[in-house]
Amino acid sequence: MGSVSRMGEYLNQTYDGVLGPEPYRAFVPHGVVGWDPELSAQTAQRVRAVDNRIAGLAAELPQHRSMLWCLNRSEGIASSDVEGVS
Repeated sequence: MGSVSRMGEYLNQTYDGVLGPEPYRAFVPHGVVGWDPELSAQTAQRVRAVDNRIAGLAAELPQHRSMLWCLNRSEGIASSDVEGVS
């Protein structure tokens, strides 16, 4: 089978390549339907603190196009990591 991570599992698969079977690892994220994660009170408090800090920083930062591009790129890379596509 494959190895399991917190966000899904990796499966060892093969496909029919030009020179024969080619192995690859596929990341299959766990489903979210019916998933009800529970956060501890400490984690929820930390999330609120970070959210407040980010909101404060956002109010102070100038809105430059280059800054927006960098932030969008960083978010895209981070979300790919979360999805196991990196």
